[in-house]
Amino acid sequence: MTDFGIFKKIWNFHLERRLKDGLSLEKESLLKDIRKASSKLYKRNLHVNSDNNSRNVLIIYNSQRLVPVDLMEKAVHNFQIINNHSNLNPIFVDVFARKFLPSQMKILLLKSLLKLDFNSIMDGFHKGHMSLLASCVEKWFSHNKIDLICLFTSNSRLVEFYRLCAIKENIQHVEFLHGTSSDSFAEYLELLEAYSLHKKVKNYYVNLCPGLPQPPAIYNNLLYYDNKQVFFSNERTWENSLKIRYDVLIIGGNSVEGNYVDTRFFDIEISAMNDLLSKDLNVVYCPHPSNVNFINEDIIPKGVTISMLYNVINSAKVIIGGDSCALFTSHLLGKSVLIFPEFWSLIPANLIAIFDEKQRYTYSIKHLIGLTVLNKNIKNIKNISGIKNIDSINILSLHDKVNKSIFTL
Repeated sequence: MTDFGIFKKIWNFHLERRLKDGLSLEKESLLKDIRKASSKLYKRNLHVNSDNNSRNVLIIYNSQRLVPVDLMEKAVHNFQIINNHSNLNPIFVDVFARKFLPSQMKILLLKSLLKLDFNSIMDGFHKGHMSLLASCVEKWFSHNKIDLICLFTSNSRLVEFYRLCAIKENIQHVEFLHGTSSDSFAEYLELLEAYSLHKKVKNYYVNLCPGLPQPPAIYNNLLYYDNKQVFFSNERTWENSLKIRYDVLIIGGNSVEGNYVDTRFFDIEISAMNDLLSKDLNVVYCPHPSNVNFINEDIIPKGVTISMLYNVINSAKVIIGGDSCALFTSHLLGKSVLIFPEFWSLIPANLIAIFDEKQRYTYSIKHLIGLTVLNKNIKNIKNISGIKNIDSINILSLHDKVNKSIFTL
């Protein structure tokens, strides 16, 4: 099988995993195809940074997550130091599409298509549109002298296409994780790991939170420095709070297909809001960032406050929800967390394992009342900044440590 044949199969697998739940019967067959092809395919030489000032790093991010650009740039810079990279020039590309405007990512692809020469276009028509798009992206990599790709977002079609093209072109990449992975998406990540090994390209992951469980394809490639797990909070910093303002915070879910408000999961959240209000509890609802424009006070029970998660998560006694990564992070940080019972079957086993007793962390109005009574005397909150018993280090604090080690050599 040709290199492009493998590329195409992995891409089609990714598209299938986005649409279907459960495990795939095709993964093992595709893994065998990748391994068989390893000794047959031409291996391109890795980029050599002979001219450091002219080489670049492509940084793909989602501005909707409100992570400051300067923090992302510092994280990328420190990653390069750890891995003995040259100080590559950053090229930032935003995937967030604002109202009536395409994203920078789509504009980039369109501009790249317009710059293709006649022979490349004809070759693309002969081999198919995927070949045309791959050629377009690869030529852009070469023209802009991309030596590294850093992802602060993933699991969208265009981002994953660029990631696959990078592996195909022997370009190292690192993903600064924004959460955890479903079992179905983890299968795609396993193929990426095999494809990277086949191309002899190292792929790294930087955990969102120290100790946050990840599937094997991620866990095997987590970044470590000085035997410590490196992490980066790839989200808006949670604001500290001096006092409790809410009895219950509900973290809203999201759907990759259709409008979330039309799903049974949103109905579960609405039902919980009504139950909580009937007990005279002070409730705040935090919609998923993708749904902030669709969920407002007109479609939720009167008396429920709507706020962004980072503003209020340190101001609530109990946090409830379905499968948001913020639930698992909050639990690891020692906060009181309850999971809607309907969601347990959707949560990967490696994440369920962080809850020592599932029933103890399952939402019911009776159970929640018990927790709020238990915490009724809590008026001030201790803002927890880290997870105990995890040997880890924030990538943003690495610069001075790495520099010191360099000077002592």
